Amino acid sequence: MEIALATQTVTALARMLRPFLWLRRKLSGEKGSSSVSFAVAAPAIVALMMLIVQAGLWAYATQVAHYAATTALDTARADGGSVAVARTQANAILRTTTPNLLTKPQVRIYRDGTRVTVAIKAEVQPLLPGMVIPVAVTSSAELERFTTDQDR
Repeated sequence: MEIALATQTVTALARMLRPFLWLRRKLSGEKGSSSVSFAVAAPAIVALMMLIVQAGLWAYATQVAHYAATTALDTARADGGSVAVARTQANAILRTTTPNLLTKPQVRIYRDGTRVTVAIKAEVQPLLPGMVIPVAVTSSAELERFTTDQDR
């Protein structure tokens, strides 16, 4: 009884695997095809991974530029604040925090009678050659001024 059950199980299993055995016989003549497929797909996979890392570097560079802009904005908008000191602060932050990540940084500070605007533009160092990845951040706020109750 056990032998008959085992024979039936093996027969049923062989019937289930028959399409896969046919496929294996069919593909057995293409020896080495997986190596060629890998050689074709590997550069694309590596490039995709590098693009993911590049996106992370761009996000980090944008955050650093935003930090530099808000720090410069706080300095320039303070009562008695200086545009030159604010520009120096922003350049120092960009130079020390990301010495090789941000290239060609430009810090522009506009200050009129009521408002200060800090604009930072730079490029992220590319991992893949030929790419230009810009970073542009702008922060703006009103000038701080002291008022008395009569000024309100």
